[in-house]
Amino acid sequence: MAEKTLRLELNDMVRELLEIREELKPRLAGLKEIGKPVALVLAGFIGLKIGFKILRWALSLLWRNLLVIAAVVVFALIRYNQVKKRKAGEFYIGGGSGTV
Repeated sequence: MAEKTLRLELNDMVRELLEIREELKPRLAGLKEIGKPVALVLAGFIGLKIGFKILRWALSLLWRNLLVIAAVVVFALIRYNQVKKRKAGEFYIGGGSGTV
């Protein structure tokens, strides 16, 4: 008997909660319409902040190693020009479109 009354009370509570849920659905939809763009903007700001920190770190690293980077670039340009001059002076047989 007590079990039956408890079950009835529980069913009543579930029914009330479902009614409240149905009443709150339009409000929740309105909040989602407003909240989604706000959340995306906040996520964008956080992403920008992290991106700027990474950029600042990369630029400071480049600035500290500027002499090494400049030396590597100069070496690469000199090497590139040497290879380019060597290839310009050589005569290649074949390696074309296949026609004579």
